[in-house]
Amino acid sequence: VRQYVNDIAKIYSITVTNAMDGSASGCHACAMMSQQDGSSCVPCPAGHFINKDTNQCQECPPNTFLSGHHIYGHEACQPCGPGSKSNKEHSVCFNDCSFSHMEQNRTLTYDLSALSSVGSIMNGPSFTSKGTKYYHQFNISLCGAE
Repeated sequence: VRQYVNDIAKIYSITVTNAMDGSASGCHACAMMSQQDGSSCVPCPAGHFINKDTNQCQECPPNTFLSGHHIYGHEACQPCGPGSKSNKEHSVCFNDCSFSHMEQNRTLTYDLSALSSVGSIMNGPSFTSKGTKYYHQFNISLCGAE
């Protein structure tokens, strides 16, 4: 007896990339790692981009973050904004609640850790096209941990 004869699965798109033998619908940049039997494609660690000249993974410079899925070339590492620095994975920029300023050959350092608490803001209700109510909640802090 056949069950579920009316159930169907539709495949709308298949993408084959970086095919070793054969053809692919497109190619994505991939770092190469030398092995005894040739080269193979390896993913770069977090915070690393693919160097265009060497095709090797290279860590983003200090105080930059890796922008989205674009990992090809040094321009993938975007600079952090003024007063912020990147975490060690180069995935986000943050401010550690300290501020230093040079004035008349001396450095003034300010501790702003009293501003590190997180505040929450929720907007009024929104509705989906089917009438389901939902809210957006935002957690905001001026400085602090990542």
